[in-house]
Amino acid sequence: MNKDPQKFNVITQLKTETVLGKENRILQSRFIFRESVRAIIVNEKKQIGLMHVGKQNYYKLAGGGVESGETLIAALKREILEESGYQMTNQQYLASILEFREETGYPDGLIQFDHLFLIKVKGKQQALQLTTKELQNNYGFVWINSDQALSSMQQANAIDNNIKFIIAREIKFLEYYLENIKQK
Repeated sequence: MNKDPQKFNVITQLKTETVLGKENRILQSRFIFRESVRAIIVNEKKQIGLMHVGKQNYYKLAGGGVESGETLIAALKREILEESGYQMTNQQYLASILEFREETGYPDGLIQFDHLFLIKVKGKQQALQLTTKELQNNYGFVWINSDQALSSMQQANAIDNNIKFIIAREIKFLEYYLENIKQK
């Protein structure tokens, strides 16, 4: 596990029984472990940058998986440039979420440790560097007023279990930011 922040602030655990309403059996079997970074991106107008997934019509935070040998900060810089097209100027670690996922496309289950950062960006937006899957799902980067960001996420009507976990995680992270950080 990559430990850039010296201490993790785990704000919640998302489990199969709480997100999908089913018994969680993940700890009784093999599982995949994945670590990821997510970002609350704020511009000079105090807007929040979100990814809009057009094919399924939902919003999520920019970010993604930490690659082997990569630090959290290196992964954050890479993901922000790829998904937003902006260079990161600074970052502040905020919180983490531990996910225990079943029935989400991982046959043996997934334990994912997500880390949230507040970042500011600089310069002119460059072209997004999206993956084939992101292009197929019609990903785009948008700026939304902070008071509308949460309601935009909450309006998602996901059918896919994996997307239900993504939306639950993003809502928890955004609520944490709005309740604990934005006010300061």
